[in-house]
Amino acid sequence: MRKLIKLALFCLALSLPLLASDFKFVRLDYPGALATRALGINAEGTIVGSFDDGDATHGFVLSEGKFSVIDVPGATFTAARAINAREEIVGYYFDTDGNLHGFLWHEGHFKTINIPGSIETRAEGINNAGVISGEFVDSDGNEHGFLLRDQEFRKVDVPDSFTTDIWMVADDGAFVGDYSDSRRPLGRQQRYISDSLHNPVPRFPVGKRSIPLN
Repeated sequence: MRKLIKLALFCLALSLPLLASDFKFVRLDYPGALATRALGINAEGTIVGSFDDGDATHGFVLSEGKFSVIDVPGATFTAARAINAREEIVGYYFDTDGNLHGFLWHEGHFKTINIPGSIETRAEGINNAGVISGEFVDSDGNEHGFLLRDQEFRKVDVPDSFTTDIWMVADDGAFVGDYSDSRRPLGRQQRYISDSLHNPVPRFPVGKRSIPLN
């Protein structure tokens, strides 16, 4: 039995380098940046993210080896978070007053995303059907997940959760994200955000609410 265990461990040890060899890692650095973050990629290989240049944080698109900057006009911070096959990009930005907003970018045009009654909104995912996901904080300071399509949104809260955040919606309607348990104090919240969601997207237009995209 001991020999069998040793053999199994040895086979596992051999398999790890083989698994690692299946991947090719490429380092991404925006020219002159102090830090570069790749945050999203579509099926065509176009990458979006953010970089720091010492003065501010900017969004970027990397396509066919060429970087392009995406900055919301007047923003002090922009992060491009996700991109779909139609090259629609979502993310979030801070305005000059320090308020956090989501955005949708397509073909050079920005639209601001603010969930009604929220004090901050963060757009984090978009699928090929254009369904946007993310999180928002209401006027009482509570964090909720949301799904948005064609200016119609649904609030998503995991039962008995303290916070809910929807990262991404798949093309088949499933979505993933995280939540923190209501029994955890806020100061320790980040330590416990590790549980995943996997549920069908609520059918539109049931319970829909409309929001303006500026």
